[in-house]
Amino acid sequence: MPDRRNPIFRQFIHKVASNSQIAKLSSTNAEK
Repeated sequence: MPDRRNPIFRQFIHKVASNSQIAKLSSTNAEK
């Protein structure tokens, strides 16, 4: 289990979270 306090790990999680949000937004836009 990686250390959540690790800034690099946090940065990676943030990037993944924003990427999934962008993908979710673009998929909902494509459905319309």
